[in-house]
Amino acid sequence: MSISTPLEAAMPQCLLVLHSLDALEPAARKAFTDSLYEISSEHWAVQEGATLVATGTSPGYLLAHLRGVLRRSGAPEVPLIVTRIRADLAMSGQPEEGAAWLQGLLDEAKD
Repeated sequence: MSISTPLEAAMPQCLLVLHSLDALEPAARKAFTDSLYEISSEHWAVQEGATLVATGTSPGYLLAHLRGVLRRSGAPEVPLIVTRIRADLAMSGQPEEGAAWLQGLLDEAKD
């Protein structure tokens, strides 16, 4: 038997987080990354500055969460964009495992 948190119970949906962390100290970068695990244990760093997160939270909530973590770590404001990934996504050049993970999330969201 598995116990799910309220965030996990609201899954699935996939959010794309675009971020520029170059101006951050290593401790603030770690806090940012750790905060993604607080929201969901499932994510995929597609490339530098782009992370997909499987979560039941809204884009606005995740953005506020990330900004709060950075603010509490004393980091400067950095560019962040959070948006939902929809089922009509087109992609190429992605590793099979990552593409299959994402497609599985999108298929679940359609049901």
